[in-house]
Formats: sequence, C-alpha cells, structure tokens
Amino acid sequence: MVLLASRAGQRAAPATSAAVTSATSAASPIAASPTPSPTQRMETPLPAALEESAAAAAGGKLYVIGGFDAAGNSLSTVWVFDGSAWSAGPRLPLGLDHVSAATLDDQVYVAGGHTFGRDSARFFRLDGGSWTELAPMRHARGGHALIAASNHLFVIGGNTAAANVGPAEVYDPQTRAWADLPALPAPRNHVAGFTSVVPPPPPESIATTLSARPGFGCQTCRNPPVVLDRPRSRTERR
Repeated sequence: MVLLASRAGQRAAPATSAAVTSATSAASPIAASPTPSPTQRMETPLPAALEESAAAAAGGKLYVIGGFDAAGNSLSTVWVFDGSAWSAGPRLPLGLDHVSAATLDDQVYVAGGHTFGRDSARFFRLDGGSWTELAPMRHARGGHALIAASNHLFVIGGNTAAANVGPAEVYDPQTRAWADLPALPAPRNHVAGFTSVVPPPPPESIATTLSARPGFGCQTCRNPPVVLDRPRSRTERR
C-alpha cells in the first residue's frame, strides 16, 4: 500500500484598504502555500517480467526475490536495484514463488514459498554474495507475511496446497530457533503485514503490533485486521 501525504496551503484573509496600502512597501507575512505534488516517477523496469515475488530493502538497495514467470515456473532469480539500474544478485538455492522477505539489522531474510507446486518451510539470509540457510520454519507456507519487529522475525498467514496455515510463528536470531504463536482467528493467505509503534507502550507489553490485512482464502474476505501483541523481554523494557 502506498500512502501519499500532502498539506493544504493556508490562504490569507482578504486585506483591508489600509493593509493594501502598507503592502506596497512590504510583502504580506501570510501567503498561500502551494500543495506539493506527489513525488512519483517511473523507474527502470525489471529486466524480466515476473509476479508473486518478494521484495526487501537493505544497504540502500532494493531486492526483488523469486516469483514465477508467465509459464508458471518458480524462479530463483534475485534482482537488485541501486537507484539507477538493475543487476543480477545471488540466486536462491531453489526456485520460489509466493515467497516473503524482510530486513532485520540491514540483512535480507527470505522465508517459505512454493517451489513448482510444493510447499517450502526453508529459511535463508543473504550474507554478502551468497544465501545462508537457517533453521526452517515450523510450518511450510506461501503467500504469507514476513515481518521484522523487536529484533525478531514474525510469520503470519499463508497457505499450503491443502489449506490455509493458522499458526503464526516467530524467529529469534539469538537462539536461531522458531516458536509457534497463537493461530489466526480466521486463517488466510496473500496477506500483507506491518508494524506500528504506539507510544507510550504499556510497561508489560511490547510497543510493536503486527497486523495482517484480509486476504484471499477466507470465507468472506472481509475479516478485520489481526493484531498480535507479544510480552516484552527484560532487555526490551530497559
């Protein structure tokens, strides 16, 4: 979702004749401000057409990861945009579509996806010019959200070839392990997630909430957003 913000200008009140006379020697301190135009522009297109890919930003670059082509092939390609041009990045160890990516500590992580119709729980981190495979998720899934928050990575929603995946899960980079979190009230796939910091945070709860928007695969596709709160650790409370 793209949010565009603009601020309406402040228009001066009609001037009296005396004010008009004095304005001949000095400009009015109140003037209408033009509404800024949205700063949008067409960038260089991807070198190849694809869909259902993942994207993440790190080190001042944008990474577009995996996806599938017009023939339905799961892709292992990684494209890197430096602000002016695209280049080929380190290929994934396997082709993945409906994969999800996130950035934590300026490193790109990739989790799950589908590979030529098979569900994947594999989990990778981009280290320089190659991918490092980490502990797999507890639940294979694709079409999910991978979200970085509070020095952890959260996975919400998604599906397999059989059904939507209910349990959310969290990865701790310190222990290098995954743990299950409460299941979604209504499992769904093709979700998008975001973090929201709500000041001031309650002393016994984390200030970051995770939310997944309604997606495909639910009965009505009108489910409200889901908010996930996690207790703060002692380190996070300081």
